[in-house]
Amino acid sequence: MSLNCDGIAQLHPEAVASVFNTFDLYRRPERFSLLMQLYDTLHIGHNSVDTLSKAFELAKGVTAKAFIDAGLKGPQIKEAIDTRRAELVARALKSESE
Repeated sequence: MSLNCDGIAQLHPEAVASVFNTFDLYRRPERFSLLMQLYDTLHIGHNSVDTLSKAFELAKGVTAKAFIDAGLKGPQIKEAIDTRRAELVARALKSESE
């Protein structure tokens, strides 16, 4: 799975959120800075790194508590978390394209 950050605004939010999940960034946020260091080393544009940073900051704020309080259970909680994170990533990507 890869992110081509040359066209950051054209990325699918679900793909970005999936990469965040794949690297287990929500439970281990220190990995995000390592990922961004890699992008910087590869000379990915700073705007792209900034956009991914904003997307990650928004998405990592989503927790299970609100969904549990709303009465969701089991797999519904994970689905709701994934959906909300993708929505927030979409917001960050959209703001980059404007």
